[in-house]
Amino acid sequence: MPETPKFREPYITISRKGLQTNKLYHSKDPYINALIQYLYCHSYAFGWRMESEPCAMTVDNVRFSERYVIITQPKLNNSDRIIIPEKPFFTSRRHKSLKNWINHWKPKVENQCSGNHLYLKPDGGSFTKDTMRMMLTRATRKIDPNYYPYNVRHWCAVARLIEWDLNIIKVRDSLGHEKIETTMGYLRTAKQFYSRDNRKAG
Repeated sequence: MPETPKFREPYITISRKGLQTNKLYHSKDPYINALIQYLYCHSYAFGWRMESEPCAMTVDNVRFSERYVIITQPKLNNSDRIIIPEKPFFTSRRHKSLKNWINHWKPKVENQCSGNHLYLKPDGGSFTKDTMRMMLTRATRKIDPNYYPYNVRHWCAVARLIEWDLNIIKVRDSLGHEKIETTMGYLRTAKQFYSRDNRKAG
């Protein structure tokens, strides 16, 4: 079994209380603000592999059904994973949903050079891993000076284990882990908060 990922209390606190996007870096450009907040929220809701997955994804990699989202994983031989997100992250027009990003924000910067990438830079071009990492790190260091973009996937894994009563198989499938041992690496941390929540409920 792999070593349990190292979590510090602020990371879990942020993930359990919700994403504090109001504390992120604020730009005069509304598109940049939206891009950072949507990326941050989507990374938490869907467990993106930051930064490689959102950089490689296109709109065609996302398919919607009535209750879930099917993600084609370009980094894993285009295999599919099914995600059942909270409703606001799914189709809401008011919240930071995938559909709202695709239909409302992405078209604001699209041009003939954009291709079909899911997330675009303010100039309409595609991201590299380095440019996305720099943007997100700058924006979120205001929340935590030790933040790294991939941390959000860790938050997602722990939060899903707590939400789904430590159902390892369900979380493995949702995050697209190839090995169950990867998911089990989050179990010890999730159990601590799961037990704490149950004690409070009792």
